[in-house]
Amino acid sequence: PTVQMEDYKFHSDKIIETLEKLLKDFQAEKVTVDEEEVKAVAAHDALMQEKETLLKQKNLELDEAKKDKAQAQDDIASASQQLTLTSATLVDDQQYLQKLASMCSDKAKTWDQRSQARQDELSALTAAIGIVKGYVAGNTSAKTVRFVQQGVSVRLAQAVARNPAAMEALEAA
Repeated sequence: PTVQMEDYKFHSDKIIETLEKLLKDFQAEKVTVDEEEVKAVAAHDALMQEKETLLKQKNLELDEAKKDKAQAQDDIASASQQLTLTSATLVDDQQYLQKLASMCSDKAKTWDQRSQARQDELSALTAAIGIVKGYVAGNTSAKTVRFVQQGVSVRLAQAVARNPAAMEALEAA
């Protein structure tokens, strides 16, 4: 049998052309997609690097903030302790001041009483001297014998004046 070969001629030229054109398009598309992927990977890597750097920075800031917080808490504790100590000292000082003021007031009263007693004694002595001079002047003449006064010892009076207990007893009387 003779078969006609015409019917079996190569008729796929257009298909091959289309396939070759598709191959070129796909290769161009692949290059474009590969370039975009490289860019996307680079952008992703840059973003990741930026985020990691930011994370490290924030962690450092957090550590620094924790240190600052701990220092502030220590400072607060120290200041609180100092405040407590100072408050206690203030209360003690105020109590001492009250006692001292009371003592000073008592001493001032004692001084005033002693000063008044001395003033009264001086007034009494002045009056006595006036009376004695008036009485003696009238009763004495040039021929009257007088006692010679050579010295007076005031040891007992000085001892009493120097003894606070004796002075208190005199003031109480």
